[in-house]
Amino acid sequence: MKKILVSGSGTNVGKTYFCKNLVQKLLQLQRTVQYIKPIETGLENSLEKDARYVSQQKKEHLFNLEVITLLKFKFPMAPADAARLEGFTLKYENILNKIHKLPKEKDFRIIEGAGGIAVPLEKSKKDWLDLALDLQLDMIVLVVENKLGAINQSRLAHQYCRSKFSGKLMIYLNNIQKLPNEIQKSNSETLLDLGIDTTENVSEIINQFQL
Repeated sequence: MKKILVSGSGTNVGKTYFCKNLVQKLLQLQRTVQYIKPIETGLENSLEKDARYVSQQKKEHLFNLEVITLLKFKFPMAPADAARLEGFTLKYENILNKIHKLPKEKDFRIIEGAGGIAVPLEKSKKDWLDLALDLQLDMIVLVVENKLGAINQSRLAHQYCRSKFSGKLMIYLNNIQKLPNEIQKSNSETLLDLGIDTTENVSEIINQFQL
């Protein structure tokens, strides 16, 4: 099983949109996929949104896709704070154990974090990067909105990951809003010149695994 964490520079950068496209491409390649949302916040009606969105794939592919949401909270806040407002205390070890107990027969496991890469998951300050390390993941994809400021956000998130993680690491520049071509090109070229693996193409991330 190849294991990927999808995180980002912050919230509302398009992580779930990216995950849906990544899952779609893998299913088209006839790979089996397990998508996990360990924690989802901002669910007023208790219906997980991200897993449902990712599961919107062609019917013939659904047999090869498993979607799982482990913990759900109502308030649209950082995980530990959202849990606290509902009288629940997040424990990092419990999150790890829940993931460890999940079946491992799929070709790919995609874990989508909540918020940015450095969002703490409990009082001990453990975050999504720690989770990637403890689960011995193969790759981290950092989704960054492609806009003015993307270079700074990408460098900070990338440097933070590289402070602990030595595996595959890539920035995915997500084109949420239409940008002048000059800015879009500048973001990508500057990051590549800085030695940061960057793409706007989901297939390039899959190619890292030489399928």
